[in-house]
Amino acid sequence: MEVIRLPPESVPNYSTEITALLRHVFANPDMQVICNEELATYVVIMDGGQLIACSSAHVREMEQANQTFLAGVIGSVAVHPEWRAKGLCKMLINELEEHLVMRGVDVSFLFAYKPEVYQSNGYLLLNAPIHHFDDISNTWKRFIYRGGMVKHLSTLTLDPETEIDFRGCVY
Repeated sequence: MEVIRLPPESVPNYSTEITALLRHVFANPDMQVICNEELATYVVIMDGGQLIACSSAHVREMEQANQTFLAGVIGSVAVHPEWRAKGLCKMLINELEEHLVMRGVDVSFLFAYKPEVYQSNGYLLLNAPIHHFDDISNTWKRFIYRGGMVKHLSTLTLDPETEIDFRGCVY
């Protein structure tokens, strides 16, 4: 098994395999690799030349109560069904967090279908409302996402009740 941290310029070399895994895991034929100016890294786990897990981290400035901070948004966490319950998700998250810390990120966010999976990595439920761009409806929205999670990577702490301006989309 090999864990590979991909810089943004290398992601296109793996995009076919990543897209296929995302579509399989999420049963969504529209899933795509998001490779934009916010992409910090993709982490892929290979076994015998086959992609078995992947995830991405995007970085941007966000704001809460006039306090600007650097945030990471972890997205597209996908582990092939035959490889679940083997610690691969933890490996992905640890690798992404290490990269985010090296980039000076203060807070990491992720949005999970099963939040309990990420609690062992130190993520807590995010109860603060978020203001974000919804790329499906092409509008700005405010809501509390019930699978939203947050982890502080620096000494910065966020108010658990005050709205966070994501200044962009959720990955």
